[in-house]
Amino acid sequence: MYKVFLKIPFLLFITAISVFAINPDSLKKITCELASDKMLGRGTGQKGEVLAAEYIAAKFSEHGLIKPAGLTDYYQYVPLHGSTPKESSQLKLFRGDGTFRLNIHKDYVPVSYGDPTFIPDTIEIVFAGYGISAPEYDYDDYHFLDVENKVVVVLGGEPLSDNETFFDGRNLTHYSLIENKRKTALARGATGLIFIPNLADFDVFNWEKLSDLYSSEYVRLASEVSSSFSIILNPVNSHLIFSGSDYSYETILSLHKNGNMTSFPLKTSLSFKGKFEERDFLGINVIGMLEGSDDDLKDEYVLVTAHYDHLGYDSINNGVKIFNGALDNAIGVAGMLEIIRDLSVSRSNKRSIIFAAVTAEEKGLLGSVYYTQNPPYLLYKTVANVNIDGLCFIDTLKSLIGIGADKSELNEIFTGFLKDNELKPGILPDYFENTEAFARSDQYAFARAGIPSALLYEGLDFKNVSPEKALNIITDYMINRYHTPLDICDETINFSAAAFHAALIKDFLLRVAEYDGEIKWLPGNYYEIARLRNKAEKR
Repeated sequence: MYKVFLKIPFLLFITAISVFAINPDSLKKITCELASDKMLGRGTGQKGEVLAAEYIAAKFSEHGLIKPAGLTDYYQYVPLHGSTPKESSQLKLFRGDGTFRLNIHKDYVPVSYGDPTFIPDTIEIVFAGYGISAPEYDYDDYHFLDVENKVVVVLGGEPLSDNETFFDGRNLTHYSLIENKRKTALARGATGLIFIPNLADFDVFNWEKLSDLYSSEYVRLASEVSSSFSIILNPVNSHLIFSGSDYSYETILSLHKNGNMTSFPLKTSLSFKGKFEERDFLGINVIGMLEGSDDDLKDEYVLVTAHYDHLGYDSINNGVKIFNGALDNAIGVAGMLEIIRDLSVSRSNKRSIIFAAVTAEEKGLLGSVYYTQNPPYLLYKTVANVNIDGLCFIDTLKSLIGIGADKSELNEIFTGFLKDNELKPGILPDYFENTEAFARSDQYAFARAGIPSALLYEGLDFKNVSPEKALNIITDYMINRYHTPLDICDETINFSAAAFHAALIKDFLLRVAEYDGEIKWLPGNYYEIARLRNKAEKR
């Protein structure tokens, strides 16, 4: 739901002509270059990442972006550590009627791991509901539950709600993310986490696809604390966990549906001996700045981001399988570069604009997290983040969704922007709502660092395509092309529609760049604390 605001005194520069400043042919050329086989899928820590970074940095230089102080060739190097589990890793479950060895990939997949992930002796297991502790909702799965030096089993998702004041109603919150569940368990003294997918959240559950997603190298920031034991368990093996307890997996799903989730000890224990291939390497964020034209505002920044990494390539059967990632996110980076090209000529931005092509988004937003930990520009002077992750590829859009805008005063700008461009506020299909859209891309990392952030995503209203057909196209992409070698630069991409979308993003960020005053988080927002800390520390 979008609110109507009256304070929009600065929108006269938006015209119907301005949206054609992004050239579809240039957009296509850049997209197809970044998604070409020679870029080798732009995998983090692979040769393709370096090739793509060089290409983007050359574009930054061509358009005259300023290099941040202390960086070379626009590069912010990101120290990373990679671990790949071996088939010889051993996970054993112990219960009264015997010992059961689980096979990696078939029965479980590691989520967070590395050389220190080792549990030589048997260790107790406890079930902690959703694994959530949320004081603002007066909810705690750990209440009266002792998890010290134990492995915590949790169910995917969070409490069902129709009340927007309780876990944001039907929208999933950050508490549903597996990484947040892991951190909560560790903060309570647990040794590790077993995450069981909540089958009630899926129309069709595909373990093979989930296993493939987590079968690649696990990458973390080199500065992070050594990884703890953390796995996703195939739900077909849940009986091994709950055997002998008062509840089965099916009973727990019923508790979820009825709003009666509970936590309890289990009669199962485990041991884990992990074997891994380890390496340390450098990722690359590519960062440049376009100085603002207003003497009073140019020392403040709007941060525009787009991740350029994808899944890279795999060597199979004496050949190479390349994940080109045209829509994820070569086209988004191309849109950012075209916005830079246009603004470098017009110089119409009052605040300075930072452009960051970030790496390792596919590995957990790591490039963005590193940026927030080592900011080349002051975070408290960064008024907002506009993230670009994909562009409309179906048809000329007639509606937009400001994912995350409703959490801050960006919503005020976004509402006026929609009105002036005769666009409707879009609504995410249920499929995308259930994936917690705000936390799925780099805007989430910057929001957690206190920066009001938004991703402008197309709705289902198009000029020449019905909502039903559009949803079918998007669903087909998500099922058959997303994160596969079929995400290529081809005739299915409508680059005129993508250029229109990119031009709208450009105009939105210009509104942000000349907004009168600070852009604040809405009162009581989870992310506001980090903003206040940045100000206090002048960070």
